[in-house]
Amino acid sequence: MTSGAGCNFPNLLAPGRIGTLQVKNRVLMAPVSTNFATAEGEVTPELVSFYERRARGGAGLLILECVNVDFPRGKTGHTQMRIDSDRFVPKLHELAEILHEAGASAALQLNHSGGLYGDRSREALKPVAPSPFLYGKLMIEAEEASREEIHRIRNNFIDAAERAALAGFDAIEIHGAHGYLLAEFLSPWTNQRKDEYGGSVENRTRLALEIVQGIRKKLPCFPIIFRISGDEFVSPERGLPEDFAVLKAERPEERNLPGRGLAETVEVVNLLKSAGVDGFHVTAGTHRLPHTFARRAQVEGMGMEQGWKSYLAGEIRRACNVKTVAVGVIRDHAVAEEILSRGDADFVALGRGLIADPDWVSKARTGKPVRKCIGCNSCVQYRSGYGWKLRCAVNAMAGREYRLGEPETAGKTLSPRKVLVVGGGPAGMEAARVAALRGHRVTLAEKKPVLGGSLVAAGILEEKSKIRWLNEWLQGELAALNVELRPGFEVTEEALSGEEFDALVIATGGLPESKRLPAIHNPEEKNFFAQATELLEGTAAVPKGAEKVLVVGGGLIGCETACYIARKGFRTTVMTRRGKDSLGADMDPINRYETLSTLFKLGIEIRDGATLVEISPEAVRYENGNGETLEEPFDFILFAQGMEPDRKISQKAEDRFPEVYRIGDCVMPRNILYAVYEGFSVGNKI
Repeated sequence: MTSGAGCNFPNLLAPGRIGTLQVKNRVLMAPVSTNFATAEGEVTPELVSFYERRARGGAGLLILECVNVDFPRGKTGHTQMRIDSDRFVPKLHELAEILHEAGASAALQLNHSGGLYGDRSREALKPVAPSPFLYGKLMIEAEEASREEIHRIRNNFIDAAERAALAGFDAIEIHGAHGYLLAEFLSPWTNQRKDEYGGSVENRTRLALEIVQGIRKKLPCFPIIFRISGDEFVSPERGLPEDFAVLKAERPEERNLPGRGLAETVEVVNLLKSAGVDGFHVTAGTHRLPHTFARRAQVEGMGMEQGWKSYLAGEIRRACNVKTVAVGVIRDHAVAEEILSRGDADFVALGRGLIADPDWVSKARTGKPVRKCIGCNSCVQYRSGYGWKLRCAVNAMAGREYRLGEPETAGKTLSPRKVLVVGGGPAGMEAARVAALRGHRVTLAEKKPVLGGSLVAAGILEEKSKIRWLNEWLQGELAALNVELRPGFEVTEEALSGEEFDALVIATGGLPESKRLPAIHNPEEKNFFAQATELLEGTAAVPKGAEKVLVVGGGLIGCETACYIARKGFRTTVMTRRGKDSLGADMDPINRYETLSTLFKLGIEIRDGATLVEISPEAVRYENGNGETLEEPFDFILFAQGMEPDRKISQKAEDRFPEVYRIGDCVMPRNILYAVYEGFSVGNKI
């Protein structure tokens, strides 16, 4: 869907109000953790630049990432802003001032990690929660909070709100969603207390109510937003099958505890409304057990539809007569406008969408194409799992604004050069785009008849169709920048005869790995095997009459190919040398669990711990995990055993160029994040 001009989005671009706060439009930036603060919780230049860029892009209200009210036990990430002491007010005030100067209102989200402390931190401090359950991918048992601890944390929230107001912020958001401390108290899944803070809806809401009432007493008119999961989506049938290894860490008695559904959330919202909350930021899911659908409802993978959970905000808005904010996979302006026009929400919030394109709001006015978030979750995986600072697979500038100028302005070259980029995948297209933005004359050559490279195969599954957005956007940018495109052109010394270029960028991508192929009987009969990527790209097909297909390889390509084939009606088996619990291990966790759920639902058989020895048109011979050699007939075999660099460009062709750069999978096969970043870096350097 292509966004049109601003006149098509009258609701989206109209001003709105939350309590006493007038917001210039109906677009909020949802809070996203960044790891940009210092280890001690101070604001940094990169954090300021990141948010300032989103403010300049037109968002009406930025809700800044969850700020810790109780260091260190309330910490939610490797590094995180703090507001548990007056010493943090001066830097926070400067941040608020800069965001106001850039044209946006600003709010701070106040949070305590609760049972999720320790999931991303490497410190040994035990988490605290309403009840002593297991939490997170490290399955750490939380301590049950004492009444004294509860009261201390309550007072910390109240003091933090006062500091936010002193620092010049326009509002606060209290984080009561996604399985953090307040959400843990609100949920029957995690709150099994027998005192006044557990049991009934009123008792489970008590801590949140006391916080809101305490803030209202100190700040009678200060806008308060409460973030809440409209539905936690906690139910056993939404998890993965029992034989999936990660489930074995969960206590059996915890599996059938109910989560909080929409009807009970309405009760909670009515209580909080009466205490003085001005608006409700309605999300979904919870993060206690990361392998469940409840986690994927919180941070969606690629397969979720745009705006899928906005109905929750709508039901709460109508049932409780409150202002709501809808969030969740909102990528197109038209989707946002529809959510507002049908009355599901008063505002929409974008998190990952504004990481990918900080100008999302201003493009609603101009009609320029949006660089959409594709839902790959690199921003989550590398920040949460590895402790990196936030990075984006489609926007290499994200998080680097403080040290990199915009290519078309600060990076504009004074000496335009003639640049040849070889390879039309994400690395090559990004290199060509950035070099052209900087003023160079760019030619992009691709030996295949279409551009896209690995994006073509990666986006073939409907669940991963959002990957096509990146391909479409890059091609649109190249056309707008008048980059000379040469599809179906293989770069050789002869092909370049008579042409002169100042620099060569090699972005030829990867090829299916050939080193691990088994012995093949009758290889001339090529109709019984192919590479999985050939099938996904459309250059190979399962022959007519075939029924039983074997996919060799249990990584990302193998799992996705198996799903694709099974949906075509073939009886599909995946063979992997590793155990079943390593299936899709090279994927980000959220999309991995989504893919594995599909894999199991489709009834795809798994031959794990198996090593392929030999194939022929009649049968496959392999060794199982017990060292036995077995034979099994298959009609067609697809190899998905990884990729290796494509380095086939001739040395003679390279020698014609004074400068040569290599980027992307032709250096080492990796993923979109690396390809786009290296393309951006080289385009910015030439």
